[in-house]
Amino acid sequence: MATKRKAPAKGASSTSRKKPAGQTGSTGSRSQAKPKRAPGKRTAKAPKKKKTSPGSLIQRLLKRAQSPRRRAKARSKKGLFSLSPGALQTMYGLAAGLVLSGIVLWLLWPSPAPKTHKPSSKENNVDIIVEKPPRLAPPEKSPVYEEKGTVFNRRLALTDAAILQTLKANGLGGSAVRFNRIRNVVEGGLHYERAEMGLDLGTLSPARVEEKLLDALARLDFPVTLTSPGTDGKEIRLEVRLDGHLTHSIRLHPVPLPEQEQARGPRHRAAIIIDDLGNHPKLDARFAGLDLELTLAVLPHGPVSREAARLVREKGRELMLHLPMEPQGYPEVDPGRGALLTSMNRSELTRTLNRDLEAVPRAKGVNNHMGSRLTEDEGALEVIFRRLKEKDLFFVDSRTTSKSKVDRVAARVGLKTASRSVFLDNVPEPEAVQAQLQRFMAKATTRDGIIAIGHPHPATLEMLAKMAPLIKDRLDLVPISALVR
Repeated sequence: MATKRKAPAKGASSTSRKKPAGQTGSTGSRSQAKPKRAPGKRTAKAPKKKKTSPGSLIQRLLKRAQSPRRRAKARSKKGLFSLSPGALQTMYGLAAGLVLSGIVLWLLWPSPAPKTHKPSSKENNVDIIVEKPPRLAPPEKSPVYEEKGTVFNRRLALTDAAILQTLKANGLGGSAVRFNRIRNVVEGGLHYERAEMGLDLGTLSPARVEEKLLDALARLDFPVTLTSPGTDGKEIRLEVRLDGHLTHSIRLHPVPLPEQEQARGPRHRAAIIIDDLGNHPKLDARFAGLDLELTLAVLPHGPVSREAARLVREKGRELMLHLPMEPQGYPEVDPGRGALLTSMNRSELTRTLNRDLEAVPRAKGVNNHMGSRLTEDEGALEVIFRRLKEKDLFFVDSRTTSKSKVDRVAARVGLKTASRSVFLDNVPEPEAVQAQLQRFMAKATTRDGIIAIGHPHPATLEMLAKMAPLIKDRLDLVPISALVR
């Protein structure tokens, strides 16, 4: 008997499969047990879901991403400034452009002028590196001296000091040692002074004096020799040579010479100038109070320049302006405030000179502080000298260079002038200053117009005070204005 198939229930899937034999019940029933697969037979597969196209998938994802909740969640994970790749590329391009522009501006921008720094008193114990400006003005410090001379002449001064110190230690000082004559010598490219000295031995033997001098000269750190060429009648002669050049000829007298036999020429006029006042008030006052007719030169812009100028006038001494001028080696060698420079034009030279003169009121004349470069410049000197002549002043050349044009320009302008003969304290030690003072007196006993220049060193003050009676006995010490021509 044929079995009838029922039509599928309404709503049932049209894709349902046939039931296997022996299975009863409706296919739409949920409570019906799952049919077991008969061995050797395959069960029909469940229908596959319909695939979604890529375009619709992207649209759905975009729609979900635009919801407020998902945007807040994305911001919490990626941060507020998450940008698209295109925006990031634009920002990177702008940043690179700004960096390149900055580099170009840095290369093309002019360098600023170096700033100067003046350390305060609180910075004394701190190392401060400062770029040095072209002009420095350290009024609190002692001025720098250019008048050091050549190495040979400094060694000559040290040799003088060693000789006098040895003689003094052996009881031969004061009037027992004399510089009888000073000769200017040009030899082997050197210009120096040879001293002819006399020494009264008293009770000392010549051999002992020679031995002591040999020991003293051997302690110097440069080559000096002492020889004894022989005797000359009653005298024994010793010769001192520095680097092979004869610098001292010493005649030893076993007994003091009679007064009439000692070298005593006629009295001549001479002058001593002490430079660089205006920095040390106590030393300034002591120099002004010495019992000697000194001429005192005051720097224009020292800490106590006006006080020093007033003190000099009160003491009745002649006052000069010690005028800073450009040296060789400027600006490393700095002449200080108010310096006249070869780079200045006519109006700058005149204006600076006027300010310097106003800083030392009622000065009678001018001499140069440093100035080894400017005193070789005829153009600058002429501007300066014409202004000095208008003010009825004179100029004393400190002779810091052998190529000075002061005499030539002063003659052309009609300015009164004079020149330094001796530096007293290139070696600021008492015996060296004593030797230079004796050289000065030896030269001044031969002619008028010998001028010595010293500085406010304690050794210079000591020896001037000690030798004041001897200087006044042998020379007529006058103000410098009496010697200018």
